[in-house]
Amino acid sequence: MRVIQTVFGVFHHFDLATELQKRGHLEKVYSTWPWARLKREGLPKERVESFPWIHMPAYFYGRSKLHRAPVAQQLQLLNAALFDRWTMRRLRALQGHGTKVDALISISGSGTRTPSHCWSCRPRGQTGF
Repeated sequence: MRVIQTVFGVFHHFDLATELQKRGHLEKVYSTWPWARLKREGLPKERVESFPWIHMPAYFYGRSKLHRAPVAQQLQLLNAALFDRWTMRRLRALQGHGTKVDALISISGSGTRTPSHCWSCRPRGQTGF
């Protein structure tokens, strides 16, 4: 079984990813944190990919004196949409190279559209998520 995970940040997903890696089931984990933060989770770099381009500026914006809730919310929405598209492209590329994906695990809205492009993740006969 080959599993892909998507997550904003780290959360418990990296604990699960570590266990999947030990059992030989982890294909990739995609996160919005930079590798500099993710490497301490102990997974091999070839199993982790990062899309920090919106999350990190939004994170620092949230900690600044300039912070305004409506702007922060828009940054979160932008992060979710762009991360999901980026993840879809990564998944298509994996499948295009013949990598079989059996399961996609997404947390907190990090995969709102990706499952519809994960053809091999779907139960037989299912046309959409």
